[in-house]
Amino acid sequence: MVGGLAGLGAAAQAGKERVAVTDARGFADAMAGTGDDWGIISRAVEGPSYLLNSVRGDGLTRVEQMRTNLSAARRFLSDRGQAEAVQGIDRTLAALGGLRVVLALAEPDQSAAGEGVDAVSDACAACHARFREGSEQTGFRARPGLLE
Repeated sequence: MVGGLAGLGAAAQAGKERVAVTDARGFADAMAGTGDDWGIISRAVEGPSYLLNSVRGDGLTRVEQMRTNLSAARRFLSDRGQAEAVQGIDRTLAALGGLRVVLALAEPDQSAAGEGVDAVSDACAACHARFREGSEQTGFRARPGLLE
């Protein structure tokens, strides 16, 4: 397969592992794995190899792993009474559900997949703006109080 999802090797594998979210470290791991998978999915949808069934199939696997990680993070936040953050994750999960439907189509629709990517990106960005601080240079972390 050219470009797309397959060329990212071991770094991509980290996002495929199930993460238990029982503490702040588990939360950070779940979010990092989700981010890794998301970067791979969004680049593949925008790339020329999207039409390959194997690329869309790997995208579906990564969407499911993202849903698993986000659901674990959602439970962790719900247990801490973080209703607003839970709603943010719910919006992201709903957008991922829409993208999943498009990736599963028998006939690839790259335009619809791009719209699905935009919807997920918007949901993620809204939650990050409210609950995440830091940068690529300093590293990202949850805002104080979110994980307590």
